[in-house]
Amino acid sequence: MDLGLDRLGAPELRRLETTDLAALLPAPHNSDHKYTRGVAGIVAGSARYPGAALLAVAAASACGPGMVRYLGRSRSPQRWRCATPRW
Repeated sequence: MDLGLDRLGAPELRRLETTDLAALLPAPHNSDHKYTRGVAGIVAGSARYPGAALLAVAAASACGPGMVRYLGRSRSPQRWRCATPRW
């Protein structure tokens, strides 16, 4: 039974391999600092799931930005806090 899949054409999705990603991300230089490497902003987590914020900040830090800024709720529900984690 022919399903007609040969008429779909070429796929429009491309999976990036390790070598593709290495070519897209610039290698840091000795003269780079936190502002030339970029700043990642994270708004994540909640009172019920605070670990989500920790995982998001850890993942962003592992990607190589110069600085990661976290914006999340403090213990008081009306206040926001902004912090730069120190690993």
